[in-house]
Amino acid sequence: MRPHTTILYFGIQKGGAAKSTSAAATAHILAQRGFHVLAIDTDSQGNLTNLLSGVDDIYEFAGRTTLEAMKAVDASGEMLLENFVHSVGPRMDLMPSEDFMATLSRWLYREFERDHPGQNPGLVLRNVVQRILSVRPYDFVIIDSPPSLGDQSINGMAAATHVISLFEPSKFCLDALPRFFETVFHVRNQLNPSLRVTGILATMIEKRRADTKLLIETVQDDEEYGPLLFKTQIHRRAATGRLNLQGFLANPELRRALIEYAQFVEEVLARL
Repeated sequence: MRPHTTILYFGIQKGGAAKSTSAAATAHILAQRGFHVLAIDTDSQGNLTNLLSGVDDIYEFAGRTTLEAMKAVDASGEMLLENFVHSVGPRMDLMPSEDFMATLSRWLYREFERDHPGQNPGLVLRNVVQRILSVRPYDFVIIDSPPSLGDQSINGMAAATHVISLFEPSKFCLDALPRFFETVFHVRNQLNPSLRVTGILATMIEKRRADTKLLIETVQDDEEYGPLLFKTQIHRRAATGRLNLQGFLANPELRRALIEYAQFVEEVLARL
């Protein structure tokens, strides 16, 4: 792995928190700023894949996804790049995902542990990323995660250098924060001692809702979480909401959709 590659993991074990949109926007903005970026989709829904590739049917990547890259345990970095890394724009590559990513746990504990005794199933993605970085020098790797704390998330955190938690202002997401950070600390203690928490990004903000303000203030006032909150907040904007329809290619609303995300990326770079 090149020493200056930053690997950002975006996560929270709750759907509807804008994980994929935030990961895709961050990857796109970094690439536009001149950085070389690899985006990795570990969610079986394939939302990051849809957003960055512009492909409507994620099954176009069947057999050439993050899951197959992880199964190619003995493959070289060159072979991984050739078969599982796809160019989706200037300075932007993608390791896509589709429904079969949901079978990762079954493969890990039935086949991987049987065929590779003594190797840790939580480090499979990390080994893939290290082999890729040994032959292609990305500046950033962006990892999108599923809305759960299973093997995809463990592997993503174990591969990362930094974690960004999403916070969509709801009681369910507030309840999810302690469990999410417990998992981060577990991965740090057991698999990845250099893993750092970069911050918490508040998303899906509606200014007119009193409960939104209350929930944000609850996080701000928390001794542990308050200092982690980014100053930038991602509000519900029509243009941002339409990113999943118009994507990042030939989108006339793109600049408006990414205004707040551009500010967020500046904060991320300042914290790294």
